[in-house]
Amino acid sequence: MKCLHIVAIGSVLIGAICRGGIALGQPVDLGKRYPATLEFSKQPVGYAWTSTPQDIWRLKEFIYDLSDKFSIKLGPSQVVFGCHGSNVLWAVVIPDRPGEIAVPKECKGEHITCIVMQFHPSRVSELFPAATVLQQDDAKLRSEALRIADLKARHIYSIGDLLLIPEKKYILFNIATQEHPERFYCLDTDTGVVNPPPPFSWTQTCREFLRENMNNPVVLSFGDGTAFFAGVAAAVLSLLLLVRFRTRLVAALLIAVALLGIVVAIISATPLPVWAYAV
Repeated sequence: MKCLHIVAIGSVLIGAICRGGIALGQPVDLGKRYPATLEFSKQPVGYAWTSTPQDIWRLKEFIYDLSDKFSIKLGPSQVVFGCHGSNVLWAVVIPDRPGEIAVPKECKGEHITCIVMQFHPSRVSELFPAATVLQQDDAKLRSEALRIADLKARHIYSIGDLLLIPEKKYILFNIATQEHPERFYCLDTDTGVVNPPPPFSWTQTCREFLRENMNNPVVLSFGDGTAFFAGVAAAVLSLLLLVRFRTRLVAALLIAVALLGIVVAIISATPLPVWAYAV
């Protein structure tokens, strides 16, 4: 009889918890939790992001296939989101145990230790179906996920530290494996093409320009700070000479040189030490 009473009480408690909405392990629809309000823009618009302990979720598994061109599979994992408002801008997936790349064949069998993803915010429930999302998870991995996102996400599809929203057809993967520190894939889900020409990235455009012009002395002067200090020196010297020379022509020339020096210094944007800004 005591056993029956215990079973009955347990059943009542479980039912009460469920009716109160505290049921454990129930699927979570991330599309409802993170409704998309932002869209891709042909004129690049960058967005800042935040990530809180409430943006960490336990996954039963993570699987993504694109026909026969791309296939990855992870078992139990944690996913951390970076958001602008309710819009998911990036996801970092960290498996409990290394997952596997099945396709492409050149890296088949490599063991996945981490995935950084960027995608259109409206795809969050497609990439992470409700049946695979169990509950909010332990926040211990948050600092590690933020470090990874800061290192990788903003270098995939961004303007400086601000993230861009890709077209809905694109999904970007930056995959770290035990065998290779970084494998980048840009998927076109409309055509099924892996690594098509990547969507616009101001960061990438700047990198390509610098790589192509690395031996150009003008580019080097802006990169190593020479232009900054030359601009500051020209501005200061011109202002000092302006005190001595009062003729209109010379004064106008010196003012023009000072303004040019200031513009060059701003474009170079080499940071000063903190004490210099105080001065």
